[in-house]
Amino acid sequence: MLAIIDADEVLLDRVAKLYEDKTLSKDDIVQRLADLINARSQEVELADLSNARSEEVASNELILSKMQAQSQKRKRNPTKAQRMREMKIYLMHQGGYKSARLRGMTYDEIERLYYRIK
Repeated sequence: MLAIIDADEVLLDRVAKLYEDKTLSKDDIVQRLADLINARSQEVELADLSNARSEEVASNELILSKMQAQSQKRKRNPTKAQRMREMKIYLMHQGGYKSARLRGMTYDEIERLYYRIK
């Protein structure tokens, strides 16, 4: 029990004030000492719980900001090269075109074929 008191400075101060009070009997001091230790352990548990909660909230905010950045990336329109790749894939699968035939075409030529088939 002395190790618990020595390890906690706040509890050590409270115990010192308890021993300074000369009006208390030894039984009262023991009872109040037990009450002080129990109350302090509850305070420490609550503090640890709130610290863990605040760390969890901070990590969740970090995760949310990353997710928002990723969703912003997904909301962007595809680039011309990405659109061209998608149209080529569609033409190969649905239009029966071979990759070699589509390879030398410009974006406008592929777009015309794409909208003609679609």
